[in-house]
Amino acid sequence: MIHKSLPFFVLFFLLLQPQFLVMGDRKLIENTCRITEYYDLCISTLLSNPTSLKTDLKGLTLILLGVLQDKGSETIEKIKSLNESNPEWDEPLYECYMNYNAVVKEDVPEAITGVNEGRPQISKGDMMDISIKSLACDEGFMRRSMSLPLTTLNTLIYNLAFLTANFIGLL
Repeated sequence: MIHKSLPFFVLFFLLLQPQFLVMGDRKLIENTCRITEYYDLCISTLLSNPTSLKTDLKGLTLILLGVLQDKGSETIEKIKSLNESNPEWDEPLYECYMNYNAVVKEDVPEAITGVNEGRPQISKGDMMDISIKSLACDEGFMRRSMSLPLTTLNTLIYNLAFLTANFIGLL
């Protein structure tokens, strides 16, 4: 009889160890989002990722960086699509492409490394770079008195970059 209950006690003992305890929860997300400028964006972004309820502040920051990476890639695909259908936008779209290519291939990966290595200043600088690049994309169209086909994505990425910078500042 004792040998049948041994696995239960081993599992119970393991679950009591700190590394097995859930480090984050909805309260952590809500409380952290509450001190940012973008509460609704923060809540919706983090809660849409099921791992957010099982991580700490660093993990939440990495989730936000992953979303920035995805949105940057989405913007690049949108730029390619717009370039095919609107050849008159070639120059500003090329500028946007170069900016977002740097976001996806340099800024976000460097920010992830900074978070993982405990160098938040580097990561925060990358978030400022991303916000500037998102604004520059729309400015390229405005300088040419053209419509702004990427404003929605640019604004989202700008807001996500500032939101992520808030999280990085708390690390």
